[in-house]
Amino acid sequence: MPQTAAIPTAKVRLLPEREAPPYYGHLWVFDGHIAEVTGGPAAGDLVDVYTHQARFFGRGLYNPHSKIRVRLLTFQEEPIDEAFFAARLRSATALRRIVAASTNACRLVHGESDLLPGLVIDRFADVAVMQALSYGMDARKELLGELLVRECAVERVYLRHDAKSRTLEGLPLSKGFLHGDGPTTVNIQEGSARFTVDIAEGQKTGWFCQR
Repeated sequence: MPQTAAIPTAKVRLLPEREAPPYYGHLWVFDGHIAEVTGGPAAGDLVDVYTHQARFFGRGLYNPHSKIRVRLLTFQEEPIDEAFFAARLRSATALRRIVAASTNACRLVHGESDLLPGLVIDRFADVAVMQALSYGMDARKELLGELLVRECAVERVYLRHDAKSRTLEGLPLSKGFLHGDGPTTVNIQEGSARFTVDIAEGQKTGWFCQR
């Protein structure tokens, strides 16, 4: 399975105002909130974020090309490795089993809401449609795709990397299967209703899920 570094490559120190109560729990660190970057991180690298007084603040994915300079994944000093992403995907899947029990189509991962900023995944029956909207998530798409197959019991993973917001991250636009192959139309059900989703040409990931 593809691997990326699970330890930070650099340090980011915040300006004092970024530590104010309005930002508590916020997963985005904008370029204007940063006092100093040490270590020369590249786009997609894992970095540690510190307060202005040099206390550990959080750990996240860095992109020097984006106004959102760091997307925080955790406020703990923990490895951001295969086990980390597997646990986040299991947690998201368990929640959807409860809130979307009457359908086989749902938003499986909703970015910041599932503590995976920059990542959107919709599930349509046995297909997961992924949008990696940040450089850090894009760099880990192979790992995420394999984890989706292993942890979420999908058979195919399709990339809808045609969202224009990717260009703000310095990422190209594309679409196609990451894992598996086959038709790009998928039959889904919501309660007693049945629909056909076009994952390649439908809007966004192909469908607006009710849950």
